[in-house]
Amino acid sequence: MKYLIFLITLITMGCTHERSSIKNLSDDEICKMIISMVANDQKIRLEGNFGSNNEVDVFNTKTLIEIVKLKGWPSKDRYNCDEHPGGAIIFRHAPQRYFKEIESLIKKEYLAGRMQAGDYNLIKNHLDGRPVITSEQLLKEPVFNK
Repeated sequence: MKYLIFLITLITMGCTHERSSIKNLSDDEICKMIISMVANDQKIRLEGNFGSNNEVDVFNTKTLIEIVKLKGWPSKDRYNCDEHPGGAIIFRHAPQRYFKEIESLIKKEYLAGRMQAGDYNLIKNHLDGRPVITSEQLLKEPVFNK
């Protein structure tokens, strides 16, 4: 219930001050926001909503894009979170209209050393249409064409 109230507050803030609100949040507040977003993402999937064009996925994707642009890829260590925030799950369920922007962001974050290979590969797999991927491939360091 606490997360639901937190999310409603964030949605309300997001409608009027999306970019400036995120900019003013502490790392702890961002951790809690992302954890709440992941919880809502998983809740709608438990309810049988597997499409990525629902309101929760759109909100989560837009919000995480703004967070990454302003503060870099969220990780437990970088943001000093109590638990892993799980941002890769949010981008794993992103609507197609955000793919180009997400691809650019995750490449930048990976090359800057702010994102691990597993997160990068999990998201990139979604952007590429979700071909079958093994655990070894998921953890393999990505290779970029120059």
